[in-house]
Formats: sequence, C-alpha cells, structure tokens
Amino acid sequence: DRGTRVVDLAADVRLRDPEVYQRWYGGPHPDPGLLQEAVYGLPELHREEIRRARLVSGVGCNAAAAILALAPLARAGVVSEARIEARVGSSEGGSRATEGSHHPYRSRALRMFEPFAHRHLAEVSQETGLPEDRLTLGVTAVESVRGVQAVATVTLAEPVREGDLWKTYRAAYGSEPFVFLCPARPSHLRLPDPRLVMGSNRALVGFALHPDGRRLTAVAAIDNLLKGASGTAVQAANLLLGCPETAGLEMRPVYPA
Repeated sequence: DRGTRVVDLAADVRLRDPEVYQRWYGGPHPDPGLLQEAVYGLPELHREEIRRARLVSGVGCNAAAAILALAPLARAGVVSEARIEARVGSSEGGSRATEGSHHPYRSRALRMFEPFAHRHLAEVSQETGLPEDRLTLGVTAVESVRGVQAVATVTLAEPVREGDLWKTYRAAYGSEPFVFLCPARPSHLRLPDPRLVMGSNRALVGFALHPDGRRLTAVAAIDNLLKGASGTAVQAANLLLGCPETAGLEMRPVYPA
C-alpha cells in the first residue's frame, strides 16, 4: 500500500488460487487479493512480468528444480504424466530442528519422508499447467548438506525423437544466464549432480530418452539455498529494480570442494 516493491522469500504468495492455497497450507489465506497480484518469482518463466510487478513471490526449492526439468516439455504439450522424486540435503530440513530434519540425525540416512505429494507439488502444477492428478512429488533425504536433484520420470503423450527434445530444451534455455544443459556425453555427466552447482545460482538440466520414445527421465540440479531460494530472489529483485539480472550472482560453483 505504500508503493514498496517486494520480493517475498516466504511461501505466502506463491499460489494464485486461494482454494489451492487453503488445501495445501491448511487454512485460508489472510489476504487473498495478494495471491492474484503476485508474480511467481522464477525468472525463466516470468521475466517480463517480474520487471513490471509490485509483488513477486519466492520459489519452493523442490518446485524450482522440478519446474526447470519439466517446463520445456509441458510447454511443448508432450507430457502425459510425471512422477518426480526430489533428492535433498539437510539444509532443506526446515526452520526448526527435529529428529527427522536435524543434520546429525539425517547424516548417513537415506529416508523418503514424502512419497507422493510434497506441498511444492502445487507450484509445479501451477507453473507447468499439468494437473495435480498427473503429477507426484516425493522427497528423499540423502547424505548431503546442500542441493536438490529433481528426477522426473515422464510418460510422454506420443513417441518423440531425441533430436526434437534437444531442440525443445535449447529453445527454452539457450539464452538463460543461469540454466545450463548437460552434455549428451560423457554418460556420467548427462544427468546433473547438485555438487556441480553448489555455491552458485546455476541450474543444470539433463534428460535421457527411453528407446521406445515414450518414456523420459528429466533431471534438474540446483543449490537449494541459492537457485532454490535466495539466489532466485536476488535475480527477481534485479529485474524488478532495473538492475542487470546477473548482478551479485555470477559466483562460480565451489566444486570440487
């Protein structure tokens, strides 16, 4: 109301539909009008809208990774359904330490703590346009402090060729300052590892197509504390304020530290 332009790191204004918000967050939104005004803060999808916005939301870290993996396919209209598993480090454990989330308890564990419907699924559905009943989002705690690897097992609506998939992903991300496609070779680099982006605002995206042309594994890796949170917020704030989009975000990954 005072004319201040805001990028909100919290989850309060990520979802546009008040009914969807209530279903996923367990209660009515205190100011539903803000949901209609806010722009979802992922520049790769909403760059020009963010430039003009008064209010920009943060992004869920699991959602950001899953959306980056799936958005080019969803826009191309080739997705029948997608089963997503987010493999996450302990820094995604929430604001309060519990025996399920605190790093000393999580360390050396391999624990799936949400098998089907993490609440970031609502963001994935909203931003890809894929209905919730055609998506799942499970989350597994792995032996890592930072990072998200979103692995989407996709059933395609019709057979596709690998060359066409490369064209689709390159068209989506070829000019993006922070999204990089994994190479087809060598094979161990074709699907991204979060270690390779840790400490940076970068996202790595890769895919592998089944020989039948109908099944696909699409993967995105990000640092959950940067591209999955504060880094994307700074990127959005740069756009909103008319600064260079990459200002303050050009740090290189710290791999192999």
